[in-house]
Amino acid sequence: MKRHLAAILVADVVGYTRHMEADEVGTLDRLGRLLDQELVPRIEEHGGRVFKFVGNGLLAEFPSVVEAVKCAVTIQRENLERNVSQPEERQLRLRIGVNLGDIIVEGYDVFGEGVNLASRLEQKAETNGVCITAHVYEQVARKIDVDFVDIGEHLLKNISKPVRVYSYRPDQAIKPNPSRKTRGRRLGLLAICVVIGIIASLAVWKDGLVPPQGIAVDMEEPAEQTNIQRKPTIAVLPLSNIS
Repeated sequence: MKRHLAAILVADVVGYTRHMEADEVGTLDRLGRLLDQELVPRIEEHGGRVFKFVGNGLLAEFPSVVEAVKCAVTIQRENLERNVSQPEERQLRLRIGVNLGDIIVEGYDVFGEGVNLASRLEQKAETNGVCITAHVYEQVARKIDVDFVDIGEHLLKNISKPVRVYSYRPDQAIKPNPSRKTRGRRLGLLAICVVIGIIASLAVWKDGLVPPQGIAVDMEEPAEQTNIQRKPTIAVLPLSNIS
């Protein structure tokens, strides 16, 4: 018996029983190709090894938690792309959980709380999604370009304490950068103000209320000298951004 720290990835096919009921032979064939030709090679590319197949899924360990999360995200993205060309009833969708913890190795198999928690995270994940713990998120947040969402603390089956969980789904819309959004709004408001100012200036100029220079000058001449009934005037000044 040996112990060491490792990242555990658990992947599972969603709605496997329903697929088997509808097409037993076809489902087994598609599942076998998905595991053998897609998931296992991708796991090995990221330095992991599969230590157990469990009916409609698998468990793998990685020496690097960053590579484990990268692998999980890549698997979901690629599987989503493959399913686009498949009829709805033939699409095999996945849930994946990734945990970092101390594990027990006996021969080729792996046991321990780290494995159990990864399995519970997989069950918490949405279809096409990946769930990781807060500890995993702290290790990978600045190392991979993936936006995980904090979905709060959850009580997981057979886990005594609440676990903070982060979630990712490749088919969800990417949220815009707040700083870019703010700058875009400011520029948009500035452009609108400039356009309104130009339109107002042209309209007033056309009506003859101000000189062509765009600035009205009140000469304060007595009405009896000009014999012209004075009209109200509008002064159009240079636009200033005072926000």
